[in-house]
Amino acid sequence: HAGLVKLASRLVVPTRLTFELARRLEIHPELVQYEDFLPYLIGITHTDMEFFFALLREAMAHDATDVLPTLHDVPTVVIAGLRDRMIHAVRSEAMAAQIPSAHYVAIEDGSHVTPIERAERVNDAIAALLSRVEQN
Repeated sequence: HAGLVKLASRLVVPTRLTFELARRLEIHPELVQYEDFLPYLIGITHTDMEFFFALLREAMAHDATDVLPTLHDVPTVVIAGLRDRMIHAVRSEAMAAQIPSAHYVAIEDGSHVTPIERAERVNDAIAALLSRVEQN
């Protein structure tokens, strides 16, 4: 049955239908082109689906909030897409607030694929982090 799931995902996932579904459910339709999103979809097809769903279950149960305050010497930027339905910005903001050295960047029209939708803003946030690191 695992082989059938893998075959089905390789036939269905990297298609315009999946892209259109993602545009309607999560990603910003005016900001993401099919050609830019296709590598993401192809990457999903090369992931073992049982592993992927197990990883999602574990990620949802994982809690490292007790570790965050200890990261005071770790340069950190937490970037959140305010339209992200998978990892809500409230969680990202709370996480950033617990990391003493963190900078929080909220991208208003970003979804779960903010680095694709707003690459320039994400790159700017990372460049600012690297600049702060160089200054110290």
